[in-house]
Amino acid sequence: MHEERDRSAAFDALSDPTRVGIVEALVAARREDPGDPTLSFSALRDRVGVDDSGRFNYHLGKLRGRFVERTDDGYELSYAGEQVAAAILAGTLDEGETLDTVRLDHGCPICGATMTARFDQGTLTAECDEGHQVYRTGVPLAAARGRTVEELLSFSVDLIHSRVLLNTRGICHECYGHVESEVQYQEANDVSFHALHWTCQQCGTKSQSSLGICLLQHPDLLTFYRDHGVDVAETYPWLLPVIQTPAEQVSAEPERYRLEIAEDDETFRATLDGDGSVVATERLDRSD
Repeated sequence: MHEERDRSAAFDALSDPTRVGIVEALVAARREDPGDPTLSFSALRDRVGVDDSGRFNYHLGKLRGRFVERTDDGYELSYAGEQVAAAILAGTLDEGETLDTVRLDHGCPICGATMTARFDQGTLTAECDEGHQVYRTGVPLAAARGRTVEELLSFSVDLIHSRVLLNTRGICHECYGHVESEVQYQEANDVSFHALHWTCQQCGTKSQSSLGICLLQHPDLLTFYRDHGVDVAETYPWLLPVIQTPAEQVSAEPERYRLEIAEDDETFRATLDGDGSVVATERLDRSD
């Protein structure tokens, strides 16, 4: 119960607009001078716009020790304060935003139909006119400000790579708790395949992906694609066969999955374990 009360107190500390204003003022100070992000009591009060010194000190006291640190030079954000500020600036606490649906310049990798993409209330999706949804991911609302849907797609791909990297290392991309992984055999878009399911044991966040996405940042695959004229960084993941190709289970103990893709006269073969980690890779000449 003590831990629960502490968490409740943290939310209570941010329940007043003046306190949120203090956090935002300290963020602005850090942005203006990263080398010296502190503000004196009077400078901070002036920025927040509170005339009553006693009232301001009361609200500042609610933040001290948790979100704001007092130093010899003044006040600055603590690590927890920086995380709260990041959530505010990322739009995590804002109302949703919707961008117009756009048509993409390529066909569906499953059926060839016209592809469109849209951003709605923090969710970015790409799907075809026949209903095949080939991409769906959450994107911070702040990322949508001043960006087109196409730019959001490129941004989100980088975000996916970082999330997958953390997941395969057993780290939650939301709360940094411990993630457990499990490979499940499932069906989507009329295709049966082995998919990795990640579940955070701390916050409960769930995510899933084809096994192939775990290869996208592996140097051996990047070299293979580069040798065949494919720039992975400039290609939507759903257009890469490594994402669409189902993996085959080749061993139960230890748990192993094999995935093969072909480009020109060469095959790239990768073996992964049940956590999505790459165990081995090889390149085979198909002309032999």
